[in-house]
Amino acid sequence: MKFSPFDEPFIQIVLIFTIGIAIGNYLPSSSFALGAGIILAFLLSLSLLLLRKKRVLPYFILLTFLFLGASHLQNSNIVPSSDISHLTPGKYSLIGTIIKEPQIGKFKSKLILEAEKVLSSGKEKKVTGKVWVSTIYSRDSIKTLHYGDRVRLKNANLSKPSLPANPGEFNFRNWLARQKIYTAVNYITKKDSAGRERKIKVKVTDLEKIGEGKTNPLLKYSYLLKEKECQENKIG
Repeated sequence: MKFSPFDEPFIQIVLIFTIGIAIGNYLPSSSFALGAGIILAFLLSLSLLLLRKKRVLPYFILLTFLFLGASHLQNSNIVPSSDISHLTPGKYSLIGTIIKEPQIGKFKSKLILEAEKVLSSGKEKKVTGKVWVSTIYSRDSIKTLHYGDRVRLKNANLSKPSLPANPGEFNFRNWLARQKIYTAVNYITKKDSAGRERKIKVKVTDLEKIGEGKTNPLLKYSYLLKEKECQENKIG
């Protein structure tokens, strides 16, 4: 029995669309190229339909869905013009809200901010986007910051997340990009006793809490319950 793409059309389309998404993950961003591919595949399918080339038509229809899958992923990776990543590299005072409970590691503590605005030379600019902030390990200090806290980080050095040093190594930039995070802060700029500017690693104490930001009440409550449970386990 010969195989036909239309034996199970819905399954075939879903499978091809999924493969397109997977392929789109490895393609360079190019909305024009993908758009042209979709239009070309569609026109070929339409032409074959009009010419009644039924044997070949299903394959071109599936090809259209392959391009659609790749285009779907590429469009989801488009970074808005207001995203803070467009200011990298740069030195700014950053204001944002912690959108996830800080992670306490063995050597570093990490948190994610939803950027709201940046300040430089007395000028204020509204921004959007997430920022990955890595700080020097400080278990006691990081516990003072929680999900929903609105914070200020002065003289933050905005940068792109690092790329792997060698082929095949973990790609930190791509990992963050899948979470829609395109900006990282590992250093701030401070002046030494001689008045010279120096880049130093961010400390938790450099993050100044200035209020409460917009939060999800259910998510905040779940974090509070988790923290309470951890404290009870330590006491027990």
